[in-house]
Amino acid sequence: MSDEKKLSVVHHLAGLSLVAGIVVCLAALWVYGLPFLRGSVFNDLFLIIYAVVAFGFLTMADRLANALPLRR
Repeated sequence: MSDEKKLSVVHHLAGLSLVAGIVVCLAALWVYGLPFLRGSVFNDLFLIIYAVVAFGFLTMADRLANALPLRR
């Protein structure tokens, strides 16, 4: 474990800002995205639709994070 290099502060801040961006986007989707479904045929399926969209968004964010190079 002593052979491992410490990750830079910039790397940690980039990861934290990615997570903060994901949380903000999912919260915005919950607050502003779901009211558009009221009164439509998808009114009863709003939680399932949110879960599918959130899963897709998190998958995209994971692929983006994996594409960024790690500085070790």
